[in-house]
Amino acid sequence: SGLLYSAVGIGLFSSSIFVFFYTDVNSWKMTWIILGLFSLALSLLVIFFMRENPDINVEAHHKATSKTPFRLNKTFMRWFSIAYFCEGAGYIITGTFLVAIIKSIPAFSEYAALSWMFVGLGAIPSTVV
Repeated sequence: SGLLYSAVGIGLFSSSIFVFFYTDVNSWKMTWIILGLFSLALSLLVIFFMRENPDINVEAHHKATSKTPFRLNKTFMRWFSIAYFCEGAGYIITGTFLVAIIKSIPAFSEYAALSWMFVGLGAIPSTVV
């Protein structure tokens, strides 16, 4: 469900708030360790409380998936691949250097550490919109 993607926004928001306040008190190394341990604890919760999927109707599933596969034409795939590459490159570069970009702007440099908070705030409702 698209609604589950809002958890990514919640994670970005909450971790950026933690980093903003905690890194002022302690080193960035300790921040990484604490966030890593917290992620491990949450992962273990998911692993131990995850349930099996209910049995599916194998015959109905086979009917739905046994149709002739849909093939995309080469021109579409070429343009789609170029667009996908450009989107990915733009996202990775911006995402990697977001804090540095914000810090280089004098009016916003004080809020550079909170830049991911704003990304998270944008991602939380994006699944509903």
